[in-house]
Amino acid sequence: MPKEKGSHSSSTSDDSLDNPDAEGSQVANGKPTVRLRQPVHLHIKGLTSQVTKEDIAEIFGNFGALTVVDRFQGHLGNGYACVKYARPEDCACAIELMDGGLIDGNRITVSTFQ
Repeated sequence: MPKEKGSHSSSTSDDSLDNPDAEGSQVANGKPTVRLRQPVHLHIKGLTSQVTKEDIAEIFGNFGALTVVDRFQGHLGNGYACVKYARPEDCACAIELMDGGLIDGNRITVSTFQ
């Protein structure tokens, strides 16, 4: 039986098919399902000016292959970096193990980059 416009089921909604983060769709039990892309970009905050791009690549490269490493120095000495992993699993591992960790004596914040 076709769904009426505006009705929602508990497992999916029509809006989920237009999700820009969606990666392909499949049909299961006659209903479309959408797989969301897992993040591969990280944002690392709280770096001292002594931490280099090479340091970031060495530290975060321990969790998997990096495809991009960018290091920035903000105003007032607040440094940050953005890294991109080849695999989402490596990104998730880096967040789990590094968020709240110490680099050069500073506590860092590691999160997905939007």
